[in-house]
Amino acid sequence: MKGEEELQGELTVEETYDRMFTVTSRLTLTVSKEDDGVPVVCIVDHPAVKDFQAQKYLEVQYKPEVKITVGFPVGLTREGENLELTCKATGKPEPQQINWFKVDDDVPSHAVITGADLLIENLNKSYNGTYRCVASNSVGESYDDYILYVHDALTTTPIPTTTTTTTTSTLPDTTQDSRAGEGVPGQMDHAVIGGSWRWSCSPCCVCS
Repeated sequence: MKGEEELQGELTVEETYDRMFTVTSRLTLTVSKEDDGVPVVCIVDHPAVKDFQAQKYLEVQYKPEVKITVGFPVGLTREGENLELTCKATGKPEPQQINWFKVDDDVPSHAVITGADLLIENLNKSYNGTYRCVASNSVGESYDDYILYVHDALTTTPIPTTTTTTTTSTLPDTTQDSRAGEGVPGQMDHAVIGGSWRWSCSPCCVCS
């Protein structure tokens, strides 16, 4: 049995002496990294014993699996920003070496590489290209690529200031009649009779 799966081995029987027999079952299988730590059990069926078995856990070695993750920035990478990449490598045995390269070019001179981390400050478009992380162990090596494309820096467009001029018009106060005020000229009455004008004048007399 491999895990829950029943497998068929190649059986050989050897008779020794006095009706004694040695039975050998040989199992050949192809394993992958997913089989690491999976138990393989040999179960013996015999009238003298019940569920007599031997168990061994598979130990599978495999070359590293590599994945590049972005620490910052979040979203588009723009001019003037900083870029941090981290190379994550898992394998058995543990990867002993992790290296950063730029495909078909050199890594920028001011880039800082600390173990599995790559930091590039103050990005500009000359840094565009493919950055590769290579990890290796005794089984082999693997890599992952990150394609850097530096976008234009964000520009802040000032919002135009709109000046609103408020014109206040003073309307006559309709609650007051200006003709009733002091100093208003005398009123002249007139009427039209028969198509002709008739004027009346009220003289002002001053008595002493």
